[in-house]
Amino acid sequence: MMKSGLIYSSLIEGIKRELSGLDDLFENFSERFPFRLVEVKKQSSKEGVDTYQLPFAGIPKENISVSLQGNYLTIEGKLEDEVKKLSQKYAFSLPTGVKGSDISATYKDGMLDVSYKAPQIEGPKKEEKEKISIPIK
Repeated sequence: MMKSGLIYSSLIEGIKRELSGLDDLFENFSERFPFRLVEVKKQSSKEGVDTYQLPFAGIPKENISVSLQGNYLTIEGKLEDEVKKLSQKYAFSLPTGVKGSDISATYKDGMLDVSYKAPQIEGPKKEEKEKISIPIK
């Protein structure tokens, strides 16, 4: 009986040792993982077309990608050179039924306008899992 008490004691001490490192993981979290959550709001909704305006200041159009997978739209921009390192990413869900061909993206003066045609609701649609790239004009 004494042997099982030692095993449990060793096990508990091992777990305590492992958990003590969790405090270090969250110390200076925002410096180690520099990201922030922002709410993406529609800028306009006209004639069945919804538009989002997203800032990408300092990142050239060639370094920005827009893709749709299922109903999740992902927009990423990166720039790395000797002087600076910039990274911007947005990801949000679109209404079910929006297709890649319904989405357009236009970049001007550091702002990316992403628009899509609101889908006509005709009943449940089969969700596409394939990732679709959207060209930026």
